[in-house]
Amino acid sequence: MYALALLGCTDPLVVERIIGVDIASVVYEGTENARLGASVAYDGRVAATAPGVGCVELDGEGIPGPSQWVGFVDGEVARAGDGELWLGEARHDAGTARAFAAGDTAVFLGGTAGVWTVPGGPVDIAVAAVEALAVDGSRLATRSRDAGAGGCRVVLWSLAETTPSGEEVSIPCSADGALAFVDGALCAGDPELADDVGTGTVGCDDGRAFRGEPGDHLGRAIGGGYAAGSFNKWLVPGLARLVPLRGGPLLALEEGAENQPHALAGDAGTLVVGAPYYAAGSLPTGAVFVVALP
Repeated sequence: MYALALLGCTDPLVVERIIGVDIASVVYEGTENARLGASVAYDGRVAATAPGVGCVELDGEGIPGPSQWVGFVDGEVARAGDGELWLGEARHDAGTARAFAAGDTAVFLGGTAGVWTVPGGPVDIAVAAVEALAVDGSRLATRSRDAGAGGCRVVLWSLAETTPSGEEVSIPCSADGALAFVDGALCAGDPELADDVGTGTVGCDDGRAFRGEPGDHLGRAIGGGYAAGSFNKWLVPGLARLVPLRGGPLLALEEGAENQPHALAGDAGTLVVGAPYYAAGSLPTGAVFVVALP
């Protein structure tokens, strides 16, 4: 059991820097209805999916193909969706994948039957109904549905073993939350989407814990050392707050659509924020913001 920092009740989250106002950013905007930024990845290059038009943008240049997920594997762009996965120029069958994570040498996919890799095959992990994956070197985390009161379970697996052993991790989770490694710690989110004014929580297996403000739904995205939730419709003016998990300024986006989700990626010096329902005019073009962190 983790004691959450009840910031939403006792110490309001005060935004320190507005992206594009108080802190500079490079912005990529999508075309009409592209929903650019639904999934983002970073390895010194910026990759973002645009599922509305069926492509992935790499540093602003479009690559046609599957566009549900994107990542980098050993310098190659991995893009997946609609039953297929492209790793560089090689095409693979992604089956009925419901979860995606890019590792050092392979893509991990998960679904009702378990976990498998591309290139490769089934991974000997005794878990089904996988809905989220995260990989960090020789460690793989799975989040799967659970008929119990919690509704989901997170398990950490060691890939260094021929038959990976798993250990259940007691951190907040939900079917709508993110799962990611942050500086070696496994973190998961429960954005509390069933509650219209849900604060959302993020918890990590090293004891770090965070709570948003009412309507933030924190925990829908984790990456680049930050956690995000939805564009908060209860704030005037509306904001999407980005909460630092390793220290640094509390950031925010001023523009977005009500309850918009976000995607995050990055490293110690760069944060990439995907905002797929950012609108130019009345259509969700989407946008990606690349921020150099102080």
